[in-house]
Amino acid sequence: MWLGPRASKSIVIPYTEQSMYYTSNPPEVKPEIEGTGRKLKANSTKRKSRDNLFSRKLRILCIEWKIARR
Repeated sequence: MWLGPRASKSIVIPYTEQSMYYTSNPPEVKPEIEGTGRKLKANSTKRKSRDNLFSRKLRILCIEWKIARR
């Protein structure tokens, strides 16, 4: 999504471990139950809620940016 020529100069997303988490999206490594060769089911609800929070924050940021441009 391209926001315009001035947006790239004004919007700065700080480079942190969390921003890396959202961009790289590392594959989940499930721990193995010893001796059985089966993998444990990972609880992915925490990641989902984190992603929802991020998308909500991004949406709010875009709305604030549109209001500031008026």
